[in-house]
Amino acid sequence: MTTIAPHEIYVDLFKINAKNYLTTNYDYAFKDSIVYAEQVRQPIEEHSSEDVYSLRRLKEIYTNNGVLKNFWQIHVK
Repeated sequence: MTTIAPHEIYVDLFKINAKNYLTTNYDYAFKDSIVYAEQVRQPIEEHSSEDVYSLRRLKEIYTNNGVLKNFWQIHVK
């Protein structure tokens, strides 16, 4: 998975008028693709509401104009 390159389709998805994104990807392709996009304000805030399973992993991503987008990575170990 370390050889998977970021893809512009994720930047296009980030630009749509959506507040919540739900993904089951294990490779972090979405986050890795948008982390350097000019629309993304740094840093990306990471939150987790539990420690045993990776069911609720939240990354709060703000755009440069202050719009909050929630990126939920749903994993089961």
